[in-house]
Amino acid sequence: PLPTSAKIETLLYLVEIKIMLTTLSIKNFTIVNELHIDFERGMTAFTGETGAGKSIMIDALSLLLGERAEISFIRDGANSCDLTASFNVENNPEALIWLKENEINDNGELILRRTLNLKGRSKAFINGVLFPLQKIRQLGELLLHIHGQNDQYHLLKHDVHREQLDAFANNSKLLTKVRTSHKNLQAIELKIKNIQILTGNDDQKALLLYQLEELDLVQLR
Repeated sequence: PLPTSAKIETLLYLVEIKIMLTTLSIKNFTIVNELHIDFERGMTAFTGETGAGKSIMIDALSLLLGERAEISFIRDGANSCDLTASFNVENNPEALIWLKENEINDNGELILRRTLNLKGRSKAFINGVLFPLQKIRQLGELLLHIHGQNDQYHLLKHDVHREQLDAFANNSKLLTKVRTSHKNLQAIELKIKNIQILTGNDDQKALLLYQLEELDLVQLR
């Protein structure tokens, strides 16, 4: 048991790891000069007094997952900050499908990197390839969820219910087939729309041909 006088504050965030977070590296971020953490398999808990810097790791992960960056995150005296996290995605079929669809070579390992300079310019990378934040957020949803206070409302979302049910039923292969069929359907609908646009211009084409014939009859010189 801890002494009653000890002021211990547990980390007020729960990271729901869908895959294995293997490493986290932080450089010139807030008050941290440089930090590198290798995570072991199983559960990891961080505890410490208020102000010890527990939330810095969560903030760093949030930025790596596409959250908005501010120059106040850069440590005083530094010109930029650099964040990196690596994941083992071998057992995450959804993430593997996303990486394949976006033509990213992974070999079972995924590395996210985020940089920010004093001019407010931020860059995000997936396995060394520059990507827009929108794409980073899409991938981040497949990697891990960060929960804070009042985030229990996340459990009320229908999308979450469906994801949990599919995970319980081991529907990963079926989901892949449905996703592929849906993409094929969207491609067909787009082709149909383009054909309709082209065929819908028949009246304009007839008008132009008529006007061209009128000009030919005038025999302009």
